[in-house]
Amino acid sequence: MPKLSNKGVQLPFSPTRKLETYVENFCRFLLEDFNDSKQKIMLAPAQGFCSTPGYGIDKVRFAFILKPSKLIRATQILEKALKIYQN
Repeated sequence: MPKLSNKGVQLPFSPTRKLETYVENFCRFLLEDFNDSKQKIMLAPAQGFCSTPGYGIDKVRFAFILKPSKLIRATQILEKALKIYQN
């Protein structure tokens, strides 16, 4: 399960890949190629929200969620997407 915090979601990643590219490509994969029961989530690389260089490089942020029930569903979709993307 990805680690959630108020600063974003920390992604597991392969050390053989360039991390910035991995995070950006994963966000693109979610929008263009993945859905779960016709539901999608939109993430943004967290690095763009951080003023400290290098901070947030392995994290993403959910685009916009108001209801706790939708955040729970979004994390379920994220978990499924990560399993597929990592293979």
